[in-house]
Amino acid sequence: MSRSEDLKAIEKMADKIEPTIEARFLRAAAHLENAVDLEKLTLALAKGDEEAALRSVVTPTRMREAMAPVNTSIKQTLNRGGHFGAKQLNRYGKS
Repeated sequence: MSRSEDLKAIEKMADKIEPTIEARFLRAAAHLENAVDLEKLTLALAKGDEEAALRSVVTPTRMREAMAPVNTSIKQTLNRGGHFGAKQLNRYGKS
């Protein structure tokens, strides 16, 4: 493959995976938004307690759960990219 063909193949892979990552990210954001405890957030803000306000919005566990599908997609993409790169290197090595 030429450099131009390589770039087209990479763009094709990106075009294929982008909608999945975008959809999963938007679902994660909605999940986090829907999980906000508005009562706790309001009370924390009224007290000026920034840490409590942040905890009412995002906890590490909530973030991990929400982002798990996004992380999976990113890992799959990196894996596919690695396989693609290995194929390209093998082709160039045979030339």
